[in-house]
Amino acid sequence: MGDQFTASSQELFAELFPPEEYPDAGFLAEGMGFAFAVMDGVALRALVQPVDTSPIEILKGVARQLVDRRPAAPEEHP
Repeated sequence: MGDQFTASSQELFAELFPPEEYPDAGFLAEGMGFAFAVMDGVALRALVQPVDTSPIEILKGVARQLVDRRPAAPEEHP
């Protein structure tokens, strides 16, 4: 089931951020893995302590600073 979830997540990610429109899509894909790791950690910690979603909020803030959400402009040829 984990492999199916990963594959579905990657397919959805590719639809949202197609590499031909987002030159940093490779970086974003690595970021997706990092985001899942943070969320796994938050979920694991929540098993023994009250839920603290501040790591996810920090991750969202960092992502907003790093991710250029505008599609790449077509290259101009002289």
